[in-house]
This record gives sequence, structure tokens and C-alpha cells, in this order.
Amino acid sequence: IHTVNPRGRYKVIVFRDSFGINLLPYLAETFNNVRFYWTRDIDQYKALMAKEKPDLVIFESVSRYAQYSLLNNKF
Repeated sequence: IHTVNPRGRYKVIVFRDSFGINLLPYLAETFNNVRFYWTRDIDQYKALMAKEKPDLVIFESVSRYAQYSLLNNKF
């Protein structure tokens, strides 16, 4: 999902799960350019951040996946 708001500032990447879709209207209203990605593949995060060069990165995940993400972090 990609949103653009000409009145907003900052380029944002959101790595999300299914609950993250609820943030869409708020982030789209606040920031200039927001890209939402739904993946648990942390290896992709690094590549997407290098490609997009965001001002802000948001990682949204329910707690049941937090341990998986933190234990497998290769940053």
C-alpha cells in the first residue's frame, strides 16, 4: 500500500501485520509519502530501507510475533 499526501512531510516505511492497516488513515493524513509492507522476512527490511531511504521507519507487530522478529534479527 502506498499513500501520498502533498500537505504532509517526511517519507515513511511501515512494516506491519494485519493490525497495521488500522494505522493507514492516520499515517496517510500525517506524512507525505507512506509505504506499507506486510512481511515477516526481516532480510527484506534492510533492502527496502536502503532502496526507499525513508525519514522514519515504523515496525508494527502484535506481541505474539515480537519474539520471532527479535530473535531472528540480522541487522
